Amino acid sequence: MRISAQTLFAVFLLLVMSILFKGTADAQTPISPTPTPLVATTDQSSNGNNFIQMNTDSNVPQNRDSYTQVLLINTTAAFMCQLAGVDPINPQQPCLGVDPTTGKIGMIPSQSASGASQSQIGGAVGLMSGYISALYILQLLLANILIIYLVILVLLSMLMRQMEQVIYVLQYHLAMDFVDWLLYLIYGQA
Repeated sequence: MRISAQTLFAVFLLLVMSILFKGTADAQTPISPTPTPLVATTDQSSNGNNFIQMNTDSNVPQNRDSYTQVLLINTTAAFMCQLAGVDPINPQQPCLGVDPTTGKIGMIPSQSASGASQSQIGGAVGLMSGYISALYILQLLLANILIIYLVILVLLSMLMRQMEQVIYVLQYHLAMDFVDWLLYLIYGQA
């Protein structure tokens, strides 16, 4: 019994459709799960609204509009902190990041070369500037190595020319001495 490719494709399509478009029947009542809050909330205020305590001035109203704006400002500040490594809301406070020693999220102080904690470019901008400088340092090192290699080649070629001249002079003197010796043997005098 052979099954055609069209039949296999139709069965596969039927399975995918049944998984993607799964619905409830009329006889079933949908169950709505109670969401678990991701952030701890404060007690309900006097007007019945339940908000997270915002770090705002006392004249800022505690409503959804203010909460949305505070959330947007904090999200933008967090993005800038990850990008530049400096928190725009509080520049003295380090950004959050993964601590390489513990593997947990924590405050990551930016360290300078002397070891003192001070404000310097970090985050993605600092990382990329480090990568770019490493590329130029590598090129400078390769250029220095290439220059040294070329100088050694030039010195060796000069040495080889000198050796050729020395060998030529030695050959000339040996040939002349040989000719003198032959003349001495033949004529008895040089």
